[in-house]
Amino acid sequence: MSEHNDPYLAALALLAVAAGALALALLTNRGDLTSATLVFTGMGCAVTAIFLLTLYKGEPLEPELTSLLATQGTINTATLCADLGIRGNARFMPVQNGAQPEVIQYIPVSEGILPPGYEYDSSFILDGKNAGIVITPASLPLIRWLYEKRRLRLPGEEVNLPELMRSTVIGVLELADRIEVEENGDTVALTLSGYRLTQGCLQVRAASPKCCTMVGCPVCSLLATMTAQALNRTCTMVRSDVDPRKRSVRLILSLEPKGDSDRIEQEDEGALPEEPGRTVDMQRHQPPASSPDQWG
Repeated sequence: MSEHNDPYLAALALLAVAAGALALALLTNRGDLTSATLVFTGMGCAVTAIFLLTLYKGEPLEPELTSLLATQGTINTATLCADLGIRGNARFMPVQNGAQPEVIQYIPVSEGILPPGYEYDSSFILDGKNAGIVITPASLPLIRWLYEKRRLRLPGEEVNLPELMRSTVIGVLELADRIEVEENGDTVALTLSGYRLTQGCLQVRAASPKCCTMVGCPVCSLLATMTAQALNRTCTMVRSDVDPRKRSVRLILSLEPKGDSDRIEQEDEGALPEEPGRTVDMQRHQPPASSPDQWG
């Protein structure tokens, strides 16, 4: 913010003008229309200054700057996944971690599925068709903040998903002007119009569009996490599109069929159970030489 555009300085200037106008009216003591004008001017300046001092909360961050804060982290995580030979889309799975439900993000090598109750003690899972990595969604700190500060509740039955998204994304976070939620069977499409952080999306997609479905930026992660928690179903990022001219983002999620993605219990300790015949084909998981342009 420019030093010549300081609301606190403006408020002090208004108070000085108010004091000067009132003092002049008292000193001249003319008792006519001029004195009344000085009194009203002084009172108006004083009230305006009080509003500036009490209601001003500081300059907000520029949306373009805010959108760039987490982009490199998304790109870096996607690059590491690609170097490990991982090509699958992110799957957001509801888990019960203590009293508060949360979500884990599972990125399979290809199209793997973690069965409910699967036990793991490492971020890396080398178990045949389930091979992949498990990470914390980028939006989880924001979800916890919404729980604690805004009393967000994500019921698992008969939830009004469009209303939940509107009240959170538009009402609380003010990320966009409008959000549309389309539910069609096992597919959920979310469209943010007037989205304020499109610059970050464009930077991530400049590295590779695969970053958006393999890892996801914090906002897309938030949408997927809320959907998984609210519906109590695993959802997979299928596609993400950005229109910079309309400042819109469209995210398409695929839901696991009901009954196949019940909340799983997350174990805090213990190793993967050893099963006879379980082997890891390291050649199969050997990461190929890759670059963002080769992600598919």
